[in-house]
Amino acid sequence: MLIKFLPRESALVAAMNDGEPVWGYTEHLLADLWALLVKVNSDPKRTSQDIDHPAREAMTAKVRAKQKRSLKDFFLARKRAYMKPDEEVI
Repeated sequence: MLIKFLPRESALVAAMNDGEPVWGYTEHLLADLWALLVKVNSDPKRTSQDIDHPAREAMTAKVRAKQKRSLKDFFLARKRAYMKPDEEVI
């Protein structure tokens, strides 16, 4: 339970996040402000207007993959509960 409340800068939190530091509210807000400033202050003809948070796509993909894994594990566990002991989970 105490591990859940470790600071973002701790070595364990970084190790659990593939060696990358975990972003807090400030970092996310600054990245969103950066994207907004780029959109507002650039020439629309020369700059793509679909600029977004620099790490949002990677973060979203990581969260979706984790949710998929946990959902799959949940259903496999439910499937095992209804199987005979000698059957194999496919």
